[in-house]
Amino acid sequence: MAADIPVILGLGTTRTMALPYREFFEKCLREIRANMPAVAAALWLRNRQGYLQLQAQIGINEVGLNRHHDGLAIHNELLRVAFHSAEPIVLEPYDRFRFPDAISAKNLTDYTVMIAPLLLSKSASVGLLEAWQAPVSNREFKHESLQFLVTHGDAVAKQLRIVNDDQRE
Repeated sequence: MAADIPVILGLGTTRTMALPYREFFEKCLREIRANMPAVAAALWLRNRQGYLQLQAQIGINEVGLNRHHDGLAIHNELLRVAFHSAEPIVLEPYDRFRFPDAISAKNLTDYTVMIAPLLLSKSASVGLLEAWQAPVSNREFKHESLQFLVTHGDAVAKQLRIVNDDQRE
C-alpha cells in the first residue's frame, strides 16, 4: 500500500507525493551509507512553518545525538545554521561551527558530520543532506566524501526542482 508523504517545495508550497519519492530518499541514504562510508545519514526538508523536518534517515540513533545534555537542541542549531549558510559543512567530532551567531552550533558526536544543502537555485535552500563518518585524518578522503554527499544532495534537489516545475504548469 502506497503511503503519501509531504514534500516541501520552494516558496513554502507543499505537494503530496506517493511512496516512490520516499523510496528515492531512502535509496540515496543507503548509497551514502555504503559508499562514503557513513555510519548514518539523514535527509531534512523545510516544512511550511520554516522548520527542518526529518524525511528519511538511516542509523541516526547510532551517532549518539541524545547522549549529551541538550544534544538534540544543539544539533538542531547546527542544522539551522547549515540551512541558512547554504554551503557544505564538515565538522570533526566535538568541533564548533565557526559562524558569528552560532555559539551553540557544534558536533557533539564521536563522528565527523558532513552536511550538504539541497538547493532549488543558487540561494534557495529547501533542505539538507547529512552524513556521519568515522573520523579520518586523510584530507583527500574527507574532500571526496563531502563531494559525494554534495553530488547526492544535487540529485535530490534536481528531483525537487522537477516536482516544483511540474506544479507550476
